[in-house]
Amino acid sequence: MEEHLHVLIGRIHAVPPRIVYAFAGAGSLALWWLHGVAGSSRTLLEAIDCYAPRSLEPLLGTPITRTGMGYRWSSASILASRRGRSTGLVS
Repeated sequence: MEEHLHVLIGRIHAVPPRIVYAFAGAGSLALWWLHGVAGSSRTLLEAIDCYAPRSLEPLLGTPITRTGMGYRWSSASILASRRGRSTGLVS
């Protein structure tokens, strides 16, 4: 990992917000980066790999089509935020 990424991720781990991270494909690299720097347990509550559209459907509660994926990922981020808040660890 490049030094600037290591420093940036260390700063992310040093602040209070916690996240539920829903991702697909290359988003797994960002998860690897988060875990590659000490402190990821303070940042990451849960990670959800939605690689196939079928795996995203339960998270969103709707069937997925190729069109509208931008909207769907917007919805996924909102639902991941709600899921994080439901733990009581995120405000």
